Amino acid sequence: MRKFALVPLLLVACGSEEPAPAVEKAWNWKAGGVQAATVLPGGEIFAAVAGAEGASAEGIFLSADGKPTETVALDCAGCGGLVPSQPLVVGGQAFFGSAEPGGPLLRIEPENRRVRELPIENPRNLVTGPLRIDGRYAAAMTNGTQMLVPGGALVEVSDVGMVTEIHRPAGGEAAFLSVRAIAHAFDEVYVYINDSGYLGRWDAADNSFGTIPFPATRIAGGDGFTIAAVGEEGRIELHELQDLEEGVLGPVFGHEVELAVSPQARRIVVGVTSRPFETPAPEGVPAPNTVLVLDGSGEVLGEEKMPGEIRSVSLSPDGGRAVVAHAAGVTAFDLR
Repeated sequence: MRKFALVPLLLVACGSEEPAPAVEKAWNWKAGGVQAATVLPGGEIFAAVAGAEGASAEGIFLSADGKPTETVALDCAGCGGLVPSQPLVVGGQAFFGSAEPGGPLLRIEPENRRVRELPIENPRNLVTGPLRIDGRYAAAMTNGTQMLVPGGALVEVSDVGMVTEIHRPAGGEAAFLSVRAIAHAFDEVYVYINDSGYLGRWDAADNSFGTIPFPATRIAGGDGFTIAAVGEEGRIELHELQDLEEGVLGPVFGHEVELAVSPQARRIVVGVTSRPFETPAPEGVPAPNTVLVLDGSGEVLGEEKMPGEIRSVSLSPDGGRAVVAHAAGVTAFDLR
């Protein structure tokens, strides 16, 4: 049975039309081996599919109505056995690599439906760790041409594959900053999850660092509307970054979650994964492999169980289209 807990029904005058649902399934594209999917600039969708044993991974371009328009073999020099990561949109392009840090850098060019490998260049010989080119863990920078990625520090990488700068706290053990994930917060401020699982902040305007004493598993958003999945094993709550102590958004979660956020529309998409915590989940939490859509106040606008294990979630910048990658394919939703 479909589970769409949509906005409450409104009493309408005789002869008038009922309001359109806040969340509506648009289409479902069936395919095995899907690892990630994202809404590209221009409205098409890119799905990354792992290859069968001995075969190359593939990138599939899907039209806005879910029809395949182009298939690209990901057979670059560094793509042997590639398990693709979630693409990160930067300006008019998107970038991804391997699900494990240290893989190739691949650029998606939506206008001509091409994917090309970019050599990662480091002309200044800046000391980094393996770079994690993954939209779930990296962030587009506000200049529209750089990405900020985990790599033994906060590492700036340009849209042509050049390592341009690294950022670490000055002095002491903190100088060896290990980062799990990064998101834009507001203005020139970014937040990150350190290797201990706690939040920190970096202000690009003055290169200052600060600590935020809350454990988190995921962060997403930007432009003044950034959401953190806060908590420890067994109980995860969503909070807006500027209201971490109070103001829980939506239900409590008992499994790891994937997040996508549209600051422009103040919409949040949550993918409840099947990855359990060691601690038993609280009763009544959303079931694994369920996707939920929330508004900025935390109200659940819609939810639906996916036909396969959730791998990633994506939102268009205007918040009008959500895309969920799962083990059985890609499902798209229209949001109003």
